[in-house]
Amino acid sequence: MTSQINYWKTREGLMSESVWLSKGISLYKLLLQEHPDNIEAKTELAKLLVRSGTDEKMKYVNLLKAKELFEEVIALFPHNAEALYRLGHISFEEHEYEKSIKYFEEAVELPLSDIRMFRAYSTISKAHFQQRNFEESLSFLNLAKEVDTERNFTLEVSELESLINQDGVRKRLIRYSDGVSDFLTVEQSEQEKSETALNDEAELDLSHFHPTFTGPAGEERLERKEAEILSYLIERDTRYISKEELLVIWDEDEQPEVNTIKSYISKIKTKLRRCFSEDVETISTKRGHGYKWTCEVPTKIMKIL
Repeated sequence: MTSQINYWKTREGLMSESVWLSKGISLYKLLLQEHPDNIEAKTELAKLLVRSGTDEKMKYVNLLKAKELFEEVIALFPHNAEALYRLGHISFEEHEYEKSIKYFEEAVELPLSDIRMFRAYSTISKAHFQQRNFEESLSFLNLAKEVDTERNFTLEVSELESLINQDGVRKRLIRYSDGVSDFLTVEQSEQEKSETALNDEAELDLSHFHPTFTGPAGEERLERKEAEILSYLIERDTRYISKEELLVIWDEDEQPEVNTIKSYISKIKTKLRRCFSEDVETISTKRGHGYKWTCEVPTKIMKIL
């Protein structure tokens, strides 16, 4: 079984994300049938369930299953940083903000990497914001900024600062091609999207369950990881991004082989070609430097904070 799991891990990016996740879930379920008390297998299965789901209903069901598995881990090991960290994210997704804060505050007292510490503090900040605890929200945002020593998340910090400074909760953030960001109501964001093709612009939309890219010639659905990679490149279009840097999109214990990035980029470029009426270069590759968003068509990004 171990060899099958190791081989499966190398296949990420070579098949659709949903198929790859489904295969991994099946493998870990088989492993747990053989070894029902295997905590590592429970944890790995739960992490895959969090990422899996072909529609919103299935995503929610899988999230509940993952929650149960992580709670089983916590019942045996109350100070398991992995389970606490994951339960913090799950609780936030379920809008249980008090629980999310509680799990994350316990997690940050345990050994965590700077990246996980940043994500924990920034999510606590967002949870306090949702509860309209603006002073606490700002306080945890400052903690998130302090641990981002390598400045990998300056854009995320800027977006969160903008959110906290809003006089009310707005659900969607739009980043225009000139780098300017704004918060829109759902109705405004949908209107913005409907005008994209008419204005010979493009838009990456991560605000819906299925991410999409819309260009002057049409729309393509993207896998979630494809959309996250593309968003990272568009937001940093002034420089080349290495394969190693793109790995920050994954959680540290989920990171694929570096060469997997090449497969993702190839699939993204293929889909984007169908969104433009002419042969438009969207992502350029420079040996030894990585990838850069070089599309001349003005491109917006829509997301939810």
